[in-house]
Amino acid sequence: MRVRDSIHEDQLPHSYFTATCNDLDVFRRLEGNVRAEVCVIGGGFTGVATALALAERGKNVVLVEQNYIGWGASGRSVGIIQGTYGPAALDYPKYSEFWEDVAPAVWALGREGLNYVKDTIRKYGIECAPQGGVVELYQSDKHVEQLQQSIEVMAKHGLHNHAELLGEDMIAQAGGIQTAVAGYAHKNWFSCHPMNLIRGEARAAENQGVKIFEDARVQHIDRGEKLVVDTGYGRVTADKVILAGNAYLGDLVPELVKSVKPVGRYVIATEQLGEGRLPDIFKYASSLSFCGDNTEIISKSADNRLLFAGGDMVVGSHPSSIREHLQPKLTHYFPDLSGVKVEFEWGGYYGAGTQPFPQLGKVSDNILFAHAYEGQGIASAHVIAELIAEAVTGESDRFETLSNSVNGKNSGWQSVRETLSAIGTAVNIFKR
Repeated sequence: MRVRDSIHEDQLPHSYFTATCNDLDVFRRLEGNVRAEVCVIGGGFTGVATALALAERGKNVVLVEQNYIGWGASGRSVGIIQGTYGPAALDYPKYSEFWEDVAPAVWALGREGLNYVKDTIRKYGIECAPQGGVVELYQSDKHVEQLQQSIEVMAKHGLHNHAELLGEDMIAQAGGIQTAVAGYAHKNWFSCHPMNLIRGEARAAENQGVKIFEDARVQHIDRGEKLVVDTGYGRVTADKVILAGNAYLGDLVPELVKSVKPVGRYVIATEQLGEGRLPDIFKYASSLSFCGDNTEIISKSADNRLLFAGGDMVVGSHPSSIREHLQPKLTHYFPDLSGVKVEFEWGGYYGAGTQPFPQLGKVSDNILFAHAYEGQGIASAHVIAELIAEAVTGESDRFETLSNSVNGKNSGWQSVRETLSAIGTAVNIFKR
């Protein structure tokens, strides 16, 4: 199961967030045999949030991570928390013939995930430097037209009260991007230090009784009425297993090999930018998301660095130099930063699926999975963690409703239609 290639090591990535993380103390290694009601495989946001949600419901949980908590996509991101579930606003007009009927439910599920993150930070006092405001930027008239269609639907349902459409003049006045023709400012979205968030959540889970083991590479799962998760050095016997390995699941579960595709995403972090060097637009938002065929993100750190994420590449074709791959893209948007020093560069995989929604479902009655967040997984992972916890404890059938349409096997237009309908049903179930 352990992933090794030219960009990955078994240690945490040499990133800005690792260098500034406030808790890198290791968790135990699993040696010997342990028993649990639920074994969670994967120490990213899906796995950690699920373990925490289950522990809060009184479940006996063991979490195993093949390397370190936050080692994968969760800790390699730039930490933007968007209140979306599935496609970005730019994609909504594609589903116009049936989108309006389920739009409120999809946004409701996205807001639910956003609120879970905020509530977790507040409840457990996690110090992850949250910064408010994310602006989606659009660089073509076609994209602006699609955005306006989406806004009309949101306005009709009263869903735009935390967002503001920015015209080209307003972006320019804010010291913005010359290439952008419109923006959509989300006041309740935010960014944070993702390593501090994921490891803070892991400590909270540990304090709730979750046994967390790092350097626990799962070699095999013996299936039966009781499941045995074998790491070589130890075994976990559990009633249920949650697969949260995402792009790093490898071939551990043959049924899921084709359901998620690892895609490389890369990040650079500049030196600290003194007064006058930080672009003015970051006075209005902590992060910028450039929407289009390939999403690129520029985010401001708490100590006034700029982080650029993008340059997605398929597996096996990592750039020879992340810095050389990304720095020209940063200076394309901000020419005044052409001489800025890049102090950190890193990359890794995120999971892409067969449609623009997270995938979740069951391999069997006692093995559940969730993955393929398309690089926008922090809020989605938290709402799915709640759905999994509900399914395990029998509190509701929202997980079942969604997993019937998004099971890692379906793709195409009909599947998207089914998923949107299922999201509407899931939200209505919750309301009841």
